[in-house]
Parts: sequence; structure tokens; C-alpha cells
Amino acid sequence: MACSRRHIRRAGERSPMFPRDPDISALQQVVATALKNDDPSSIDPAEDVFDQGLDSLSTMEIVQRARDAGYTVTYMDLLEASTLGEWVEVLREHAPSSGV
Repeated sequence: MACSRRHIRRAGERSPMFPRDPDISALQQVVATALKNDDPSSIDPAEDVFDQGLDSLSTMEIVQRARDAGYTVTYMDLLEASTLGEWVEVLREHAPSSGV
């Protein structure tokens, strides 16, 4: 599988923080960032994110950011839930434990 240079993160380059309490607007920002879209509100929360331009590599990067933030979500979890509304539910089910 070929990988274009635009997908390779430079050494020391950090990805933006993943939201601790995901909601639609937070996930619009996450997806907009992945799509290099300056207008998060243009991401329709009811439309399939893959129909809006999200690809498998970007989805894997989003999953990695979520896992780095403590979520136990998998690539397949997000692939099977294709709208932001569904992603909110999935991420809340796989949220980091509060440790309380």
C-alpha cells in the first residue's frame, strides 16, 4: 500500500488533542482537521463521514488520536458507525475510565 508524503507526520509533529467528552461539534472539528477543512460546521453530522471525503488512513489517524487519549475504540468501531452522531455513541461507550 502506497503512502503519500502528505500523510507522513514529521518527527516531532504532534496531532491536536482528542476531545475528552466527544460531542458533535468536537467531532466536526476532529474530522475537519483530518480533511484539512477550515470550516468544521460544513461537516454534516447526519451524513456518512466517508461520503464527505474521510478516507481509511485519516480514520486510522483519528482512532490513534482517540487511543492516545485513553479511548478503547478500534478502527472497525468507527468504520461501522459512519455518521458523527454514531461516532459520539461509540466513543462514549469506549471512553477512558475516570479512575474513580
